[in-house]
Amino acid sequence: MGDAGADTITIDNSAIGASGSATVSGGDDADSIALSNGTSINATSRVQGDAGNDTVSIDDTVVRTAGSIIDGGADIDRLAFTTIGNATIAAGEFLNFEELEKDGAGTLSITGTIGFNTSTTMTAGILDLTGAGILNSPVVNINGGELQTDGGGLTAGATVSTATGALFDVNGAETVAVLNNNGGTIDIADGVTLTSGVINNTGGILNVGVGSTLNGTANTLNNAGTLNVATVSYTHLTLPTTPYV
Repeated sequence: MGDAGADTITIDNSAIGASGSATVSGGDDADSIALSNGTSINATSRVQGDAGNDTVSIDDTVVRTAGSIIDGGADIDRLAFTTIGNATIAAGEFLNFEELEKDGAGTLSITGTIGFNTSTTMTAGILDLTGAGILNSPVVNINGGELQTDGGGLTAGATVSTATGALFDVNGAETVAVLNNNGGTIDIADGVTLTSGVINNTGGILNVGVGSTLNGTANTLNNAGTLNVATVSYTHLTLPTTPYV
């Protein structure tokens, strides 16, 4: 357990609770806890940030036994998840984290409804919200990698921003508040509706599939990038009079 002050705890290739229930706690203040390289968290054991704005870092080699808990604790806490291969976050596995950071070239799949009610930031790899995955973050920053959804994966009040080289892959109906494409690519699959109050396409590529609907509920499409249109229905959009590039 950490003490007063900002602590850094690194657990590498170890078993938490090998002989029974165990708790790893950062204590007060802004602490950093890193789990990696095959570390296991046995059933009834807990990793906890406690008070302060803590960061818990984990990778896809960490073995999370059923019944184990990783808890951010109080205040604004971040879960930094690095995937080289594939990993899954299920509802109830990670508690009291306000921010999610997805790192690494692998795939992180969300199953069930997950909070992260301050923000989600991607730097690489794939964040998969297909199936039953629902991400309730009000701010989603795709700074790198690919966000995949197949319908209803995002909260309707979300602001989604896609940076250069990143991809937002929309394979089912989604509704968000603001869509900012800042040099990235947004692909709307055939027959799919993407609804957003304001759509800003700034230096990016917006691909609209056959039979798709781009629904701008606030009557605004600001386009300074490339808009590739198949057979598309525009709903409630005020379109500029100048041709698209």
